[in-house]
Amino acid sequence: MIESKTQGGVCVVIPCYKAAETVSKVIQTLPDFICNIIVVDDACPEGSGKVAEALNDSRVHCVYHEQNKGVGGAVVTG
Repeated sequence: MIESKTQGGVCVVIPCYKAAETVSKVIQTLPDFICNIIVVDDACPEGSGKVAEALNDSRVHCVYHEQNKGVGGAVVTG
């Protein structure tokens, strides 16, 4: 379970499949009031989750699916 850094903070879920080229830009454009960014790597062959982790943003938490569950499944996981 991911705990919010501030009470009442905002959390964003980013479902990723073949998004290695765009996930960094998406994360970097999120405003500072976003406390937690949950990146769900939906069995992405490009490793979108690893790209997100490489940003070293303390707000980013990655979850990995072993099998693709689709955008709905990724959002539910997040």
